[in-house]
Amino acid sequence: MKLTTLVIGMSSLLVWGSSVQAETRRIDQPFDFGPISREELRPRRPVVPVCRNLPDLIVSTIVEPVWNARSHQTTIAVVVKNKGQVVAENFRVQLKDGATIRTAFVTAVGPESSHTIYFTLPYWVYNPEADFKVHADSTNRVRECSETNNVKEFFGLG
Repeated sequence: MKLTTLVIGMSSLLVWGSSVQAETRRIDQPFDFGPISREELRPRRPVVPVCRNLPDLIVSTIVEPVWNARSHQTTIAVVVKNKGQVVAENFRVQLKDGATIRTAFVTAVGPESSHTIYFTLPYWVYNPEADFKVHADSTNRVRECSETNNVKEFFGLG
């Protein structure tokens, strides 16, 4: 088998032949690769899988925790987004910090919309670091485009 490397400017093209030799050719002139069909000339749209008939919940943002000295609590804001094209209804969002679990119930998030949830914990989460997870649709009640993108972790040094 013959392997030919065509070097065109800064690019190269590998062409397979029929012997076991290899060669490199530099082409300074335009090279005719043969006729091009109309199909090859048409611009191609990128293939992006879109789920049109289901919601798709993600935890898009976990805001830096804030300490409230007056109430002696940590407040954590979490943004849950529905990337799908259908409303996501009646699901739970769970924050888990070690053995502490907080759950919020969300009635609905529209398509391509977000909802912010505020969790409070009775202690400062930086002890000495903060490490917790937030899980959208923690009970898997909502049938979604992807069930693998519902969890986001937060880690920060105090």
